[in-house]
Amino acid sequence: MRVMRGRASATGFALALLAGAATLAPAQSSVEELAARLESSDPRTRRDAARALGEDGSPEAVAALTPAARDADRDVRRAALEALAAVRRPDAATGLILLLEDEVPAHRRGAIGGLVDIHRREPPAGRRERAVDWLLRREQEIALDPLRPVEPRIVDALAARLGDEDTENRRLAAEALGVLRAATGAPALARAAAGDPDGDVRRKAVESLGLIGTEEAGQSLLSMVEDSGLQRHVVRALGRMAFPPATPALVAVYDGDPGSDLARDALEALARIGAAEARGTFYHELSSRDARRREYAAGGLGRLGDPTLVDGLIRDFLREEDARVQLAFCFALVRLGQTPFVDRVVLSLSDRRLRETARQYGLELAAQHLDEFLRYLDDPDREVRLELIALLERLGDEAAIPKLEEIGEDADSGVADRARAAARVLARRSEAR
Repeated sequence: MRVMRGRASATGFALALLAGAATLAPAQSSVEELAARLESSDPRTRRDAARALGEDGSPEAVAALTPAARDADRDVRRAALEALAAVRRPDAATGLILLLEDEVPAHRRGAIGGLVDIHRREPPAGRRERAVDWLLRREQEIALDPLRPVEPRIVDALAARLGDEDTENRRLAAEALGVLRAATGAPALARAAAGDPDGDVRRKAVESLGLIGTEEAGQSLLSMVEDSGLQRHVVRALGRMAFPPATPALVAVYDGDPGSDLARDALEALARIGAAEARGTFYHELSSRDARRREYAAGGLGRLGDPTLVDGLIRDFLREEDARVQLAFCFALVRLGQTPFVDRVVLSLSDRRLRETARQYGLELAAQHLDEFLRYLDDPDREVRLELIALLERLGDEAAIPKLEEIGEDADSGVADRARAAARVLARRSEAR
């Protein structure tokens, strides 16, 4: 099916998805009867059958629904898209991949979101939304199901959309590959970053290479570090993946204009790497008037792993007034073996201003100091316990299972349910290894 030019309203499509979902009626016919109706000469009959099959949601219904992705009528294909995207299971992938070739740009866009949704963990009650809406808005990280690997055919299909005639679809495809950590999509993303005619697509491809974080992705980013149109994005992506081979290039970027915003991005990247070559730079930036620079410098010194730095970092911590920088000092001190400072990192999980940074620090620290973190599952602050359960699940260390199972008997049913679910995920992940 040919690809049409044009750009549909993302908002309109999202509303249409919701409207379509709202009109689904309880299935009154068998899957066999509904599948037969998909052969009707009346498009309305075929559309209603597609919706009813989607509400059934069984594997048999999905198999019967898949051919509707090639229906001659666009409204039938739209109904098939809505139904397949709502299933959120791997057996819906075949139909969604077919819809990536649909002539309607909005259908292709919805199929991209549907393929991401297959790998998405169930959001909390009352917060369900489709991945296409999340990709368009991008307010928070999407949580992937760690037990559902991304099939190569899905990566290949999304990578092919990097050549879509619709700019928004190319941007969403680039973002989807990063969200899914699709390592085999790195070559296609590198080509998009280097050659797409749209700057937003190029920048999104760079960001996704940083999320994928493989050696191949890092080398592709490193080859673009002097591209003036992408340089800040490349520097940030290299920092996000903490790519040590980028250290000389990042030092050169910083030294080129130390007071610039670009240099601050390079400082953050060097700090994430823990680059020994930047030790003097970290010392210098601890006295910066810019709190973010002090934050990055403190983190960088902690990652150097030099215990002789402890006394100086404690003195600087006691003098620091900015809460984010204080948290960075605590992170650094834990990295250097001062485990009492774990307290500040964990308790910051309940502070909405510091939560995201505390999550990042917590993941890095808990890998080495798991027992210290497990103690806080008994903390009286419910939000701390819930955040810590999510962090431990994301960390993926099966050594946390016994304590999570213990918390599964918590008097707070919400905490108990979440702890039991996390323990099950860790156990299943361990069995899959």
